[in-house]
Amino acid sequence: MDNNNNNNNNSEAYTSCTVYCYKLKSVQNTSPAYLNSQRACILNDSTSLVASGNRLFRIDVQFPKQVVKNFTKIKGIPTPIILEDGAIKETSIDIATNTHIKREIQSVVSNNDYSRVGVIDSHGAAAILDSEFKTLYSLPPVPSAVDSGWSGISFDPKDSSLVATTRHFERQLHLYKGDQLLTSFPLQNNPTQVLHVRESLIAVTENNQLNIYDIRTNKPAHLQKFALTPEPLYTLSASVDGVNVGVGGAARSFAVYDSRKWTNIGTWASCLKYEVSYSHFSEKHSDVVYLSGLDSEILAGEWDGSGVANHFSGLRVDSRWVGVSKLKGQESLFGMTSSGNIYYVHDADRLYTPPPVTLKHNLKPQHNKEKKKPKKDQQQPQQAQQAPPQQQQQDHDMDAQL
Repeated sequence: MDNNNNNNNNSEAYTSCTVYCYKLKSVQNTSPAYLNSQRACILNDSTSLVASGNRLFRIDVQFPKQVVKNFTKIKGIPTPIILEDGAIKETSIDIATNTHIKREIQSVVSNNDYSRVGVIDSHGAAAILDSEFKTLYSLPPVPSAVDSGWSGISFDPKDSSLVATTRHFERQLHLYKGDQLLTSFPLQNNPTQVLHVRESLIAVTENNQLNIYDIRTNKPAHLQKFALTPEPLYTLSASVDGVNVGVGGAARSFAVYDSRKWTNIGTWASCLKYEVSYSHFSEKHSDVVYLSGLDSEILAGEWDGSGVANHFSGLRVDSRWVGVSKLKGQESLFGMTSSGNIYYVHDADRLYTPPPVTLKHNLKPQHNKEKKKPKKDQQQPQQAQQAPPQQQQQDHDMDAQL
C-alpha cells in the first residue's frame, strides 16, 4: 500500500472521513438482483453481512490502528485504504439448507438492536436469524409466485417478533407474528420498499407513491398517500425517532415528510446524477442525509436542498452499489458493489460540507441574467442637464440677491 500523502495538508487528514476497501474472495461478481435490493447489512463495528445469489456471508474485519490517507482531486475526499487479506474473515452462512430460501436474495435487514436479521429472496421466502446467525424460523414463499422479482422485509421497532414482508409482483403486504401469518392485504401498486416507521405504522413505496398504513386493526387502514413524481421510487428511510420519512428514486430527487403531520418539509431536487437507490439519515446532523445510487457514489447533503453539495463532490467507488447500510448510533456506512468490493466509511458525517451562513439564508436560485445598462449616448445628455452641486448653490444665491 502506498503511504505517500500526496503533499496534502495534514489538517485535512484529521477532518476527512476514512474509507476502507476490500475485494471479497467469496464473491467475485455479485448476482444482478434489482436496483432497489439491499444486500449489505452492518451489525456492529466489526461484523457485517452481504448476499449474492442465494448465499449469505458473514464479514468480520479488523481495522489497522494507524493509516496514512491519500486524497482525491475532490477536496476532503480520501482515496480508499486497501485492507490486507489478514484483516478480513469471510464465513459462509448455510441459509439454503434449513430454510425456504432457494432463489436470489433481495433484502438483508436487522431489527433495531441487531439481535435479529431478516433475509428474503425473489419469491418471497424469508428467514429470521438470531445474533449468532442461526435460523430461528422460516417463512414460506408466496404460493402464486411465478416471476422472480424484488422482495422486502421489515421488523417492528418495538416488537421484533412482528415482521412485514412484501413482493413487487404480488402487490400484497403480509404481517407475521413469529412464523404465524396474522393478515395479508392488497396494495394499490407494485411495492418497491417497505419500512416500519414506528410502532403500528408501516410505510410502503408503491411505484411512484408513498403510502402509510395503520396495522393496529385486523384490516389495516390506509392513512396517507403521497405522489412525489410520476417516476418510480426506489429508496425509503426514516430517522431514528421515526419523525422524518424520506423517499427517492428515478426522478433523482429526495423528499422528506413529517410523520406527525404528514406534510412535506423538504425536497432535494437533482441530488444525484442517476437514480437514488439508497438513503440514510444522519444522527449527528438532523438535516443531513446520505444518498447513493447507480452512479457508484455516496453524497452527504441537506435534504431540504439548501446546501452546497452536488453530484461532483461525493465519494465515488469502483462500480454501482448493490447495498448500503448505516450503523445506528454512529456515522458509519458499509456497502458492497456489483464487482464484489466492500467499503467501510468511518466518520461519514465529514462528507458533509455545511454551506456558508449567507448562503444558508438565501435559498432563492440565482439567475445569470444581466440587467440592461443604459447606453452611453443616453447617459451623457442626462449628465449634461444636471449642473454640479456647487453651481446649483451659486445660482440659488444670485436669485436670492435679485
